[in-house]
Amino acid sequence: MVKIACVSVHGANRLGGNSLLDLVVFGRAAGLHLQESIAEQGALRDASESDVEASLDRLNRWNNNRNGEDPVAIRKALQECMQHKLSVFREGDAMAKGLEQLKVIRERLKNARLDDTSSEFQHPAR
Repeated sequence: MVKIACVSVHGANRLGGNSLLDLVVFGRAAGLHLQESIAEQGALRDASESDVEASLDRLNRWNNNRNGEDPVAIRKALQECMQHKLSVFREGDAMAKGLEQLKVIRERLKNARLDDTSSEFQHPAR
């Protein structure tokens, strides 16, 4: 079997888990694009007080929510949706249903709770 449809920089060498070449090729491309964007649009503006407040409110909503939904359940729903509705082999009807499911999952995230609210370490997900 010949792999002619491989879109990786590694071609058919099956080195998809080796990201060094990806970093070299696409990291440089991303950096050049960023440089061009800044030259065209100027530097980013400083965050306003309302920007900071909105970000803190979102973080505190998760940190202070003790009765919210378990994020592991939300993650599992996302995995199921992506696997069965939006994976490699797709059909229009399934994709439309998947998109609707993603909207529901996104809303569920607003009521998620964090079991570990430590700001010192990021512990592995369950």
